[in-house]
Amino acid sequence: MKADALRLSVYFGDSVTAGPELSSDALMACFADHGLASATLLRGIEGFGLNRRIQAERFPDASTDLPLLAVAVDARERIGAVLDDVDLAVPRGLVTLEEARLATAEDVRDAELPHGAGGAAKLTIYCDSGERLAGRPSYREAVALLRRRGALGATVLTGADGLAHGKRRRVRLLSTGASAPALVVSVGPVDALRRSLQGLTEIFEEPVVTLEPIA
Repeated sequence: MKADALRLSVYFGDSVTAGPELSSDALMACFADHGLASATLLRGIEGFGLNRRIQAERFPDASTDLPLLAVAVDARERIGAVLDDVDLAVPRGLVTLEEARLATAEDVRDAELPHGAGGAAKLTIYCDSGERLAGRPSYREAVALLRRRGALGATVLTGADGLAHGKRRRVRLLSTGASAPALVVSVGPVDALRRSLQGLTEIFEEPVVTLEPIA
């Protein structure tokens, strides 16, 4: 699959609810019900929202509303179809939409990277932290590949909840070694990231990536 896509980002707090349910649970269930290509819930350690109040792990007595960021990606029309349900799931928060190119599975090999200012681009890989290649985490192999091919940087972020390969992945409290959604975010020259794309289909069983122009 190759398509013009939207990346939906939802910024809200840990204590926000939708009726009796936590908004984080309601939102991830919403994404799963709509069968989005990928979704990841990331937990922050410090930040502020619409109330302008700083919330941080360093304030354990006061912070009950640590920041959350949910990122979902799919074709433009599929993201558009989920927006009303997102509004119901997160009554207090901030939503942003960003244009990107989406590629999945074998179509990742020849996906076209858009040129940003200075010929730069951002490649985001949406994967599962439990996926392995020859016994090593696939995300680690992806970072090594990006480094060899000339990317300027790559960062792996693991989520607490979300969707990977169409399946819900949720890290339970006190669980160890659990599989969870993950993002590998890489930036660099377009040519360097293009050289990395073919290798991704050998590292991941069903890679899902977005491609964006950047400065």
